[in-house]
Amino acid sequence: MSVIQTQDRAVPLKYKHPVLFSEIDGVIHMPGATKEILQTVSKLETKNTDVIIATWPKSGTTWAMEIVWQIFNDAQISNTRIDQKVKFIELLYMPSSSGDFHSPEDVKKAFENLSSPRLLKTHLPYSLVPKGDINNNNGAKIIWVVRNPKDCAVSYYHHYNGFAILDCDCTWDEFFEHFMNGKLVGGCWFQYTREWWQHRHDPKILVIKYEDLKKDAKKTIQKIASFVNKPVNEKLLQRIVEQTTFRAMQNRPAFDHSWFGKKPGFEFNFIRKGKVGDWAKYFTDEQNKRFEERFDKEMKGSGLTMDFFNYTE
Repeated sequence: MSVIQTQDRAVPLKYKHPVLFSEIDGVIHMPGATKEILQTVSKLETKNTDVIIATWPKSGTTWAMEIVWQIFNDAQISNTRIDQKVKFIELLYMPSSSGDFHSPEDVKKAFENLSSPRLLKTHLPYSLVPKGDINNNNGAKIIWVVRNPKDCAVSYYHHYNGFAILDCDCTWDEFFEHFMNGKLVGGCWFQYTREWWQHRHDPKILVIKYEDLKKDAKKTIQKIASFVNKPVNEKLLQRIVEQTTFRAMQNRPAFDHSWFGKKPGFEFNFIRKGKVGDWAKYFTDEQNKRFEERFDKEMKGSGLTMDFFNYTE
């Protein structure tokens, strides 16, 4: 059994190997995070040309990253690793393989040295994302992608079991409990979503529903292009639509995350199915009932209901 490193105690989880993450204020963060580091990240100076894709894990992050990159690059196909085209903010402070930890100043310099326009992604909660001077409408544009949490949970289950850095041997039933308890990297889905949802009308934030991308990719991609002030003509738009389907992306080298460490002997594709409603094959009736009761309790008064995630072809 491994542990998650916290400020003052160890939280046991059913992982096969000891992988250390940081639990800070109840949220499990990527390795290298400290309160000081996270405060530094939240205050990084962003520009109007910066674009941040924010998601809870497995909400369509990589899909949105590739769409945004193609919008900025005239629908080009590039097999450069996606993490090098759209930078993962949390990797700014994640220790290298040598175990060297970064200082807040290291993180600040690394961010400032990224070339513009800075295309970024993050799984951080709203309060820790570098937004810039929002009172003066100066700072990054943020695309928040949200997905049916039941599908997120199933996709994250496969993610946890496939990545060597996590090396989790959980069954679905065990993983479901971790999901409900918020004991996963990225924290509690309910808490994360409630905080972001409160800011859905902010002028610098565009809310994109995963299910809308599936239902009408063309319309949704057009909305993204307009938001980032990169309008695309009909020809380029159609190319982006065709080049960012799951079928088109699945076998491209840009999305092979073996560099991040796959579990030996485990068949794992970072881009898995992308299906809507796959959760029904995993959730038991009792789990579904528990989830919906929890959702209603957590989101009461927020204006967000499960109907928001309805999807019909």
